[in-house]
Amino acid sequence: MKAVLSEPVLSIVIEPKTPADADRLERGIATLAKRDPSFRSSVNPDTGQTTLKGSDELHLDRLVCSLLDDFSVEARIGAPSVIYRQSEKQLLEPIMKITVVTPNKDLKVVTNDIRARRGTVLDQNTEGTSVQVSAFVPLANMFGFMNTLLSMTSGRATFVMYFDHYATCPYGRDPDDQPPFVQA
Repeated sequence: MKAVLSEPVLSIVIEPKTPADADRLERGIATLAKRDPSFRSSVNPDTGQTTLKGSDELHLDRLVCSLLDDFSVEARIGAPSVIYRQSEKQLLEPIMKITVVTPNKDLKVVTNDIRARRGTVLDQNTEGTSVQVSAFVPLANMFGFMNTLLSMTSGRATFVMYFDHYATCPYGRDPDDQPPFVQA
């Protein structure tokens, strides 16, 4: 069986607080890279900032927690950023495939939230008193989805998410031109 590695689609900057933390960070990154082949890191030669790259928010959270806890690194952590690509002067954004399992009674609010995040619902399958919803959603619009989903469904829904493909971003070349996400 061949393992399928998830492509890094999120990045986060980590800055060690002291030279000793920089040494521990370097050792920690080397160890994590051996354990997790989907993890990537790089150092900006101009700023000295270290960037960690992972497949989703949870992946990055686990990496950062491991560096802070297991390797005793004290550091400043930046906010996660979506990794966009350029192709023939077009900006491409990562699209995630999500599968949500929610109670039937919460289906409308869940699908409305997915659509408000520029998501495309692919299909819905009823399984007893629950519905499984599959959709494509731009990663940039998935921040906070788990908390919103739990709130909308009183903690009864679950979801999984993984990178599926890149698609043309409708907001041009600069992801900061994107209008703010408006929750349904």
